[in-house]
Amino acid sequence: MLRGATPSGSGYMAYCPAHDDRKTKSLSLHEKDDKLLLKCFAGCKYEDILHSLNISTERTDVKERTIVATYDYVDIEGILIFQVVRMLPKRFLQRRPDILDGWVWDLKGVERMLYRLPEVRQAIVDEETIFFVEGEKDVDNLRAAGFKATTSSGGSAGKWLPQYTESLQGARIIIIPDQDEPGIAYGHRIGTTLYGWAKSIKWL
Repeated sequence: MLRGATPSGSGYMAYCPAHDDRKTKSLSLHEKDDKLLLKCFAGCKYEDILHSLNISTERTDVKERTIVATYDYVDIEGILIFQVVRMLPKRFLQRRPDILDGWVWDLKGVERMLYRLPEVRQAIVDEETIFFVEGEKDVDNLRAAGFKATTSSGGSAGKWLPQYTESLQGARIIIIPDQDEPGIAYGHRIGTTLYGWAKSIKWL
């Protein structure tokens, strides 16, 4: 049970159960698309909040797999909307947070966005180049090297959505596709779609 939950704007604020939250309420809760979303402004991870509430984050048919990496897709306000999860044996799954069940292992009714969307939008404002690659791991590697980068969930196997194009309006884009047939086709699709939207488009 969340302690001290009180209305705040369109949602609620409460004491975060994942850290010693006594003086100020740092846990934000609000409803979006019939889902309750959580964000701790002190930086607690979503999994830690759920664990503190004794809510399981596992799904029975994936318990035999090991999670080796998770990639957070957040909205422009930094609120977690869904995750891409890399498992062993190797497989990529997607899940969305749910306050009652921990995680729901599908994206039904969830609006998709580009990976690291807030950083992408800030890079456009700052007129920084954004590398568009295939895969979240490549994005994170570029980010660790000091570059701005993004991708879309599913990569070449995923569908390009109108909101991706809108998010990259005015961007300086360098496309780095995987060097295989699907990857090159994916890169061409991105470049063609962004023509007239992006400020510049280059290809590596």
